[in-house]
Amino acid sequence: MARIPEHTIEQIREANDIVDVVSDYVQLKRSGRNWFGRCPFHNEKTPSFSVSPDKQIYHCFGCGAGGNVINFIMEHERLEFISSVKLLADRANIQIIIDEAEPRKKDDRASIYNMHEKACRVYEKQLNEGSGKAARSYLLKRGLTEETLKTFRVGFAPDTWDTVTLEMMKLGLSKEILNRSGLLMSKDRGGYYDRFRNRIMFPISDINGKVQAFGGRIFGEAEGAKYMNSPETPIYHKGRTLYGLNLTRDVIRDTREAILVEGYMDLIRLHQEGFQNVVAGTGTAFTSDQAALVKRFADKVFVCYDGDDAGKKAAQKAGLILLDKGVDVSIIALPNGLDPDSFFDTNAAKDFEKLKKESRDFMSFVLRSNAEALKSPVTRTSFLQDQVADLAQMENEILRGMLAGQLADELNVPEDAVMNLLSKLTRRARRPQSSRPAAKKEQARDTMLRRPQSGSEKAEFELLRLHLSEDESLLNWLTSTIDDNFIKELHYVEIFQLLQGRLRKELPINHSRLLDEIESAEIRRFIAHLITEALPDLESISHAHQCYKTVRWWSIQREMDKLNILIREADSRGEDFSEFHRKKVKLQSEQQEIKPPLSL
Repeated sequence: MARIPEHTIEQIREANDIVDVVSDYVQLKRSGRNWFGRCPFHNEKTPSFSVSPDKQIYHCFGCGAGGNVINFIMEHERLEFISSVKLLADRANIQIIIDEAEPRKKDDRASIYNMHEKACRVYEKQLNEGSGKAARSYLLKRGLTEETLKTFRVGFAPDTWDTVTLEMMKLGLSKEILNRSGLLMSKDRGGYYDRFRNRIMFPISDINGKVQAFGGRIFGEAEGAKYMNSPETPIYHKGRTLYGLNLTRDVIRDTREAILVEGYMDLIRLHQEGFQNVVAGTGTAFTSDQAALVKRFADKVFVCYDGDDAGKKAAQKAGLILLDKGVDVSIIALPNGLDPDSFFDTNAAKDFEKLKKESRDFMSFVLRSNAEALKSPVTRTSFLQDQVADLAQMENEILRGMLAGQLADELNVPEDAVMNLLSKLTRRARRPQSSRPAAKKEQARDTMLRRPQSGSEKAEFELLRLHLSEDESLLNWLTSTIDDNFIKELHYVEIFQLLQGRLRKELPINHSRLLDEIESAEIRRFIAHLITEALPDLESISHAHQCYKTVRWWSIQREMDKLNILIREADSRGEDFSEFHRKKVKLQSEQQEIKPPLSL
């Protein structure tokens, strides 16, 4: 049966910021890092409904409702999963293409993510070793600091054929996954070699901070294109990704302003100089999907591209796309020949702030940048026709009319003539709009799993919560310490099995994707509660070990209680109970070594 591909579902989920979606239904107010409002799923006077922009989940502390953005639509609109995904796809103007011929395994994406994380660590290490030291020295001379290199995880791919390939081979993955990862190139006679060599490496992360691709800048006297970027893969789509957004989205959301630049170094340098509400493209022309992603966090965008003619044209195209998405646009004009990175070689942050304040609205920038084309009637007419043709591509009817009117006014051309041309070209550009599919509504609410009662259950709850940490050393300890036999004795057996299974495939667990894959509403709510209860100060191996010992202490106590019953029954029948007694003594000894249980 045909299914929506996993990568499409993730694209839809990432394109629909949970705060924006929930705000369509619930009046939210910010408090700290989260947003709060009255729960739409039960009557309440005091707001107990929390929405986390960082984790992209919601949770009600009153009724226990919880999940990600898709789960919210399922519960509020009472829709099935597929219908909810389609509703959100329509909201984000994403077309769903169902591929019946190639059902992808869910594990493939996790494996490719794992490959990219390992490759990133290899590149980071190489920047401080061998030939990478020269690249590191070059970056420091360019004005970057050690702290900045660490923040953006900048690395180096040495001029060898197998530095990354050898690490990937250790993972034991299938040829299909290796081929689709984008990290390796296949040889004609079999085998693989590194795609990136002798390049400074900039990891590109998804909005949740997971490495999904790389941009490699040529270094030294090597030949080839200045930049080489990862190809499209199951986890990476250039036109739907913005470099640096995982690090800058909170500042952008707080200020509702963003600075859009073209390159990795442009973004890194601006960020280092204190402009931390900046995003960049990923080696391709700015797209409508990227504009929609920016709009989730910003109402105003300052476009700051290179100061040459090519940069001005690119800024004009990006500005028009952003305007069409309903974003207010101003364009920063850099001195000719400079880009945002090189600007700071001879200028300070205050100088850039001045340029930002002097930025022009879209049409004023376009007219000023094309002053040469306005000097004769022939070139003026050609320029006008080109601009109107660009406006005709816009979906926003009111905005394209206003911009056309501004264009006519600035060029002293009869507005009727411009509007008639716009109308003609718009009719050619229009495409039929797809209607939203009707959705069958279903009830999708269940009760939450019972909360922990005893000391043992509370310790179990803590261990479960720690499974959702991002500390990989802690997660490795949990997977190596908690085995299947231990889990069988627990109260939350099903939840432990679920989270342990995910950790063995993916470290750390992607919270939002995990919630998508859980069919049981009550388990989903319970896990949303776990995520919401995150306590970073207690996310340590020592705390996990104490919880583990507490659970074991109570498990031993239960076993001894059973043995006491067996001993009494055997004694009442006059039977030998020495074997039961030996087991009890052994358990008592183990329990005494553990010491009293942790108080939770």
